[in-house]
Amino acid sequence: MSFTFELFSVDEMQQVLGECRRVLRPTGRLGVTSMSSHERTAMARIYEGLRKYFPTLLDCRPIPVETVLEVHHFDVRQVERSTMAMLPVAIAIAEPR
Repeated sequence: MSFTFELFSVDEMQQVLGECRRVLRPTGRLGVTSMSSHERTAMARIYEGLRKYFPTLLDCRPIPVETVLEVHHFDVRQVERSTMAMLPVAIAIAEPR
């Protein structure tokens, strides 16, 4: 999933990850690229402030990718942190438990 997971509500995330676990092969892996809440840069704070006023234009929100995956029964095997347009991004590879 690339920049889609953070569009779901918390309840929907549980459903989406449940479906991911269901369709993955026993040795399957899930890749998630998402706006991340790991770093509160000035640009991230500006983005979040603007998102309050323009939620349909700035629909992505930072999420704690690793925590969300782990809470929903995935083991995170690898995480790479980066920035895109000066916003923090996390790329995580996880396996279902």
